Amino acid sequence: MKDSTGHITSHLSAYSTEQVTLLKWNKTNLCFDGIPPTLKAAEIERRKQIKVEAAVHYEKAVAKGDTAKMRMFAQATTSMKDYMQEDSLNLLDLMGLPWIQAPSEGEAQAAYMTKCGHADYCASQDYDSLLFGAPKLLRNVTISGRRKLPSKGIYVEVVPEVIELSKALSESGLTYEQLIDVAILIGTDFNPNGIKGLGPKTALKLINNMGH
Repeated sequence: MKDSTGHITSHLSAYSTEQVTLLKWNKTNLCFDGIPPTLKAAEIERRKQIKVEAAVHYEKAVAKGDTAKMRMFAQATTSMKDYMQEDSLNLLDLMGLPWIQAPSEGEAQAAYMTKCGHADYCASQDYDSLLFGAPKLLRNVTISGRRKLPSKGIYVEVVPEVIELSKALSESGLTYEQLIDVAILIGTDFNPNGIKGLGPKTALKLINNMGH
């Protein structure tokens, strides 16, 4: 969707729909990302490269008339335009909905607000919220009952879920600091490679053994 000047407006429609969904739960406060941390530079560059490669594959799919691959790679090339965040903030103001501009990671800001008791839940699809210390992570809030698996063309049913940090730590036998160690071993946005060949189960076992 575009306006008369050629600016994309579909993100505003998405925000409107998303906010109606969120308001069914209760009052929300959106956190917007600020300046990316320097430690995340490698991951950001990796994501940019994926978009560049997807654009190349998209052109090849167009040449072959492969509509399925055209659709798949078109989605992979999608990126935020400079004006989109400002448009979104203006829309939220007009709707009378609160928002916060985080100094850096939006999830870190949301997690901090939850820890301080300014919010009941930190809503996000990313588990990074738990690593930032969010006591309760709320997932799948704005997803309409199902989610498409990347590159597989199939859908799976999803429902909202709450993950409590204290319960997750208790069940895994980890401290909060050890949970971060497990994430570092597996790989995060700040160290995307992790330890080659090391998966979640092995990382958890290693950290648990070190604690005894």
